[in-house]
Amino acid sequence: MGFTLDDLFPEKLGQGWRGAQQPRLPEGEPATLAAEESGYVTYIDGDRLLTAVGDNGAVVELKKTIGDYVFHGVPLAAIWSSHPVDDAFKSKLRKSFQLGKERELRQDFLYGVRQLTAIALRALSPGINDPSTAEQCIDAVVALLHSIAPLSYNGVGEGPGERARN
Repeated sequence: MGFTLDDLFPEKLGQGWRGAQQPRLPEGEPATLAAEESGYVTYIDGDRLLTAVGDNGAVVELKKTIGDYVFHGVPLAAIWSSHPVDDAFKSKLRKSFQLGKERELRQDFLYGVRQLTAIALRALSPGINDPSTAEQCIDAVVALLHSIAPLSYNGVGEGPGERARN
């Protein structure tokens, strides 16, 4: 199962919060969804998570995200619900998270950036001295960042913003 950046950053989900303050979380002490093992968060099934939350009338705040290393017992999420947060509900939520011994590229694009950066640094080391490989890595990182972040170029010359205006 492969993911693309369009899957990870779908425009259809809307814009980020633009208010002066973040919305408040519900009052009261939340229940905690704790990791049952140690490892990297390698996958979060957003559809499964939203379905479980919606079915329970709950609000969930993720405490860990893709690429984070968690230890057994560390909170993955805080849960506020109008229904009891029992073991069955926690089990449904927990199935939304996958932990592994190593980071994966499946949803963790920052891991890919880290790998490309490491390759570029090694390519520039005196023992290897391969600036073309380093340049290709930098180009790949720039292309990745360009695809996920809107660019506005305010400098002089023809940058991405200039081409977009012409």
